[in-house]
Amino acid sequence: MNKINALLFSVTFVIGQSATAAPIYLDCTIKHAGGAIEFAVKTDEDTGKITQISKLGSAFNAEGFYSSNQITYQTSDVVGGLKTTYIYTIDRSNLALTRLFRAEPTNPAYAAQIPPKTSTEHGACDIAKQAKRKI
Repeated sequence: MNKINALLFSVTFVIGQSATAAPIYLDCTIKHAGGAIEFAVKTDEDTGKITQISKLGSAFNAEGFYSSNQITYQTSDVVGGLKTTYIYTIDRSNLALTRLFRAEPTNPAYAAQIPPKTSTEHGACDIAKQAKRKI
């Protein structure tokens, strides 16, 4: 009877363990005519979260959408009646990066006077080299 209990405990223990993946840290760059935009991205597929920190110090957290081929996340802000949205897509196979920018008025009365604007920029990410941490 003890061997059966031990076997059941072992099976229950193995099945109960979840396979968690460590967060992945990326260094990303988008180059354009005005220079380069550099930022770090932490992807955590287990929690579905993304953290992006620009080299200038601004940061945001977002929900990530993880498919087998890409990771997509976005941030939006409304200032002065204008909604701006940035949608980031990272290709999981080659770490190519696409950033879609969309600006549109929040008041429908201004929609005819201020047409929505969209643009797309491309860049790339690399796996970040993590320094050995003490904490």
